[in-house]
Amino acid sequence: MYDIQLEYARKDSLMYLNYISFNNFFKTRNERDFRMIDATFERGLNGFVLNFNNTPEKKSALNKSNYEFKLSGLPLEIQGVEMGENDKQIIVVLTRKEETRFLKDAAELSSKLEFNIKNIRDSDNRELDKITLNAVHQFRELFVQRIDKVASDFNSHFIKDIPLSQNVPESMDGKNSDYWMNSPLKKTEQPD
Repeated sequence: MYDIQLEYARKDSLMYLNYISFNNFFKTRNERDFRMIDATFERGLNGFVLNFNNTPEKKSALNKSNYEFKLSGLPLEIQGVEMGENDKQIIVVLTRKEETRFLKDAAELSSKLEFNIKNIRDSDNRELDKITLNAVHQFRELFVQRIDKVASDFNSHFIKDIPLSQNVPESMDGKNSDYWMNSPLKKTEQPD
């Protein structure tokens, strides 16, 4: 849901923005969801090195029945599963007889390889590849405190090429006002 409320005030013969509020509700994907970052085959280990974004829970991660790898549609025999170099890494070791299949099919390995990983949880008990959403509520209100006439030689524009978070109107030197003026973007010449 997205809600904006505006209120205008009359000063002389003109209308000026007096109040604006943003009241938004939306959902975003949880960045902490448990997922695999990458998988690579290491010939020296004769296995797949799986890297995760969080530490896998050992009991589920070291259960070899939770892994299924196929090459050209045929299942690969898994010898065992072990922890890797760091706590976010798992190594799925294949039997020695599978090594020869990789030597024959190495040229087209990535297109012929399929894998399925299931029933694995991380140390925070989150299921692998399960997407969760965070509910977010955003509320902002802005009020106009005073409307002043601006002299025509008064340079109070924002600079277009830098983000608003770093942008201060050129005229704001901290001496002339207690108020922040909502200033337009400075007009620049467009190349033909």
